[in-house]
Amino acid sequence: QPANPLAWLGARLGSVLLLPLHSAAGLIGLIALGRGPEGRPFSGENVEFSSLLVGHIVAALDNSIQYERSQERLSEQALVGQFSRALSNTLDLHQLTESLQAQIEAWLGPARLTLALFDETRREVSFPLVVLNGQAFSLGPRVPTGVLLHILHSQQPLLWPSSEIITAQLQALDITDEGVAGARAFLGVPLVLADRVVGALTVADPSRVATFDERHQRSLVTLALQVALTIENARLYEMAAQAAATAQQRAAQLDTLAESLAVITTGQRVAEVIDLALDQVQLVLPYAQAAVWRPTRNNDWQLQAARRGGTADADATGR
Repeated sequence: QPANPLAWLGARLGSVLLLPLHSAAGLIGLIALGRGPEGRPFSGENVEFSSLLVGHIVAALDNSIQYERSQERLSEQALVGQFSRALSNTLDLHQLTESLQAQIEAWLGPARLTLALFDETRREVSFPLVVLNGQAFSLGPRVPTGVLLHILHSQQPLLWPSSEIITAQLQALDITDEGVAGARAFLGVPLVLADRVVGALTVADPSRVATFDERHQRSLVTLALQVALTIENARLYEMAAQAAATAQQRAAQLDTLAESLAVITTGQRVAEVIDLALDQVQLVLPYAQAAVWRPTRNNDWQLQAARRGGTADADATGR
């Protein structure tokens, strides 16, 4: 509820006119007008005239709110695109942690940053990247506990923008976590790949923004997907490297895949991404014909693109 509108106008009031600003989304504002005791009181004619004025104010205000939201989304997309380009050519875990630390430091400047990788077979997590007050290090395998365990189990992000909310949520979830309990703001997201959790990314106590909000959560969730894909690519690349001579052909495929991913991630719009994807698929897996279908809001399937390729006698492996 807003504060008392009369208090905004001062103590000496002869008459007051309150104009609520209602849009389709609900109450988006309130205009409070006051006149002193010596002034002419507001009349019914004033009310009738103000209703016409309010309609125009609401329309203009609603448009400006939508514009600001669209600008925020464009800013988020640009940020995610920047992250994707920085990570798309990374096939080494060390390169990933260096790039991730630099990107998040420039974006949020958190006092604490952790990248945890989950080993489903051993039920353990390792920390290839932990940053505390600018100092980076790694930690070996251990059993997950506290907030990290909750994120891995729920596979849902946690946005706790204040110390009060952190305390309340830890109590509600019956979690003991001294590291998180001492923070003034916390944001954690799972790393999920094909419905399989592979780790978590957490940040706390930002210095470049006042606190975390839904915009940061959306961007970090999208970044987490890119990180998960990069980690999976790094794992595959390492397996290929360890196989030495017998894996040379596989390593070449991964290099080609990395180049294709780098090209695909430059797309911003759905149609552009689809066109880039079909181009890169043709290079990796030559086809004679290809089609891309996407589900609609009515749970139907709609043809998005169709293309004829060249001969499909062999893919990038030579087979």
